[in-house]
Order: sequence, then C-alpha cells, then structure tokens
Amino acid sequence: MDFSSIIKKQRKFFDTGKAKDVNFRIDMLKRLKSSIKSHEQEIFEALRSDLNKSPFESMATEVGMVYKEINYLIKNIRRLSRAKRVPTPIYNWPSRSYIYQEPYGVVLIIGP
Repeated sequence: MDFSSIIKKQRKFFDTGKAKDVNFRIDMLKRLKSSIKSHEQEIFEALRSDLNKSPFESMATEVGMVYKEINYLIKNIRRLSRAKRVPTPIYNWPSRSYIYQEPYGVVLIIGP
C-alpha cells in the first residue's frame, strides 16, 4: 500500500480547512459510529478469534466504550471546541488571551 499518496491526499484535504468546521466533525463522528455498527459482527468475530471474547464481553469492553465516547463527543463537541479565555500575562495588558481548540493536522495510525 502506498502510504505517501494517502497522506498527501489527507494533507491536501486538511489544508482546505473543512476539518475545522464543527458540523463536519459531528457528521464524521456519526459516520464512524454507523460504520462500526455495520461491521459490529465482524469486530465481534475478530475479538473472538484474537482474544477469545464473547459478544457480550466485546460489547462491554470494546465496542460499547467506543459508542459511548462517540456519543459524548457528538453531544459536547460544540462546547469543547469553543475558545477558552485564559489569564493574560501582565506585560500584554490590556489584551485578552484565548485558547482555540482546533485539529492539528494529519496522522497515520497503523495497528494490528
């Protein structure tokens, strides 16, 4: 597999700025959840063959936790993405300081 071309495409997409849009991020989280849901049985089978986990244990310790995290982010991403006001150093007075929560860029994660 040619990872360099995949990373180039991802960087090109990220540079468009679309990934910073909260609505886009919510949509991607919903699509991720839907994809996991549609492949749930395959995930259970893989967990059975690799770790000998039952479907109940797989849901409780693997898949269910991911669903919970996705649901939490969908519900709270607007609040988590807001600019946060922080103390301004005295030498920058009378300005105001903020921390902006934004995506940093592209990552490549390779897992088993």
